[in-house]
Amino acid sequence: MDITDSYHLFSNTPKAFAKRLKKEIHDATQIQCAIGIGENLLLSKVALDSEAKRMPDGISEWRYQDVDKKLWNIKPLSKFWGINKKSEIKLNHRGIFSIGNLANYPWQYLKRDFGIIGVDWHLHANGIDESAIRDKHMVHRPSIAKSQVLLRDYKFNELYVILLEHVDEVTYRIRRAKQLARTVSFSIGTKDGKIYRKQFTIKTATNHSNRIVTLIWNHLKKVADPYELYRTVNISLTNLIPDSVMQLSLFDTDANLKEEKLHDTIDKIKRRFGEASILRAISLTDASTLKHRSNLIAGHKK
Repeated sequence: MDITDSYHLFSNTPKAFAKRLKKEIHDATQIQCAIGIGENLLLSKVALDSEAKRMPDGISEWRYQDVDKKLWNIKPLSKFWGINKKSEIKLNHRGIFSIGNLANYPWQYLKRDFGIIGVDWHLHANGIDESAIRDKHMVHRPSIAKSQVLLRDYKFNELYVILLEHVDEVTYRIRRAKQLARTVSFSIGTKDGKIYRKQFTIKTATNHSNRIVTLIWNHLKKVADPYELYRTVNISLTNLIPDSVMQLSLFDTDANLKEEKLHDTIDKIKRRFGEASILRAISLTDASTLKHRSNLIAGHKK
């Protein structure tokens, strides 16, 4: 929220506004939240992640004058927004171990070695972020995806349960958005870090979970090692089109029409009673993670 020009209508200071907002959220939902306040989007985000969640009142405020005392102390680098583990290793090889090191490293070398992202790192390390929350976000290639790090090692055949649950979830979301998917991407990762991935296009766009999971499973059996143990799953639907453009074939069967009605009925139940209100029988097996995930909010226990 950009409250620069409006917080005074509700409170005397941004922090007082944050306290009021926290109380209203809790009164309405019974959920405690944390709030980061900053001069820009970056500082507010980092204040939230690095400090607010540990503060007694759940609020942290970072200003430009706090950059050298707070922002520069962050390490390892992967704890900072926009830097992953692989980038951290590359930066470590250049003697950069903290955000302070990154802020004081010549930006010309970062641009030479990492391109425009290196310049962004340098600016962010100095607390500079010119993006505005009011700017409309344009999605170049919209997608709907679901990924999960599994809580134990999974045998190959057990992955079918996870894949089906994930496909059920993403197809439910595109049906709610009144869309069809033409391209499907998936990947699975072993416990040793090996990744098997595949992308394919469906001739006739669909939002039917059974059709999509069958195609994924057939492709997966061709590319993956059935004797490995697996820990990660990712499903992504892209190349989306409105379901209003779907054309029925002369060869569409009564079974397809019945499946349409079944999906419609299931979706109505989920919208009214929650996504976990109706489950496949396979989701009652030991391989399932759906019931466990339904008790989480953003990956954390309710």
